[in-house]
Amino acid sequence: MTRLITALGFALALIFLNAEKTRADEGPPPPPPPTVQGLLSACTRTYHSNEAYEYAMGVNKGFCWGYIAGVAATIGPAGLACVGDPTTGKPPPLRAMEQAFTNWAQKHPEAWSKQEAAGVTEALRETWPCPRK
Repeated sequence: MTRLITALGFALALIFLNAEKTRADEGPPPPPPPTVQGLLSACTRTYHSNEAYEYAMGVNKGFCWGYIAGVAATIGPAGLACVGDPTTGKPPPLRAMEQAFTNWAQKHPEAWSKQEAAGVTEALRETWPCPRK
């Protein structure tokens, strides 16, 4: 029984090592991290009144809001910004966070090549700064 388990473990290790080698040999490296400009585009893109366009707008807006909400949920507990009501801990509406980001990004085109998380962090920090202690 011990030999069987050892043999299975060895076989699985070989399979995983071969899979990693295969992935490394496949094509170019992944694209660079998304940028502030890309997120700004997703947040502000508008479409014609066509079902396919409305679907695409929903996907972009959903990505925009989800990304910004995720950054806000991460930086708040880390003390990088005080996003939300300090008494209840309730975050501001997604539209308010989106507006904070789009306003900031439009005012800072020099930051468009930065990673989107850095841009969202700066925007939320400027809009909802933590009180100085």
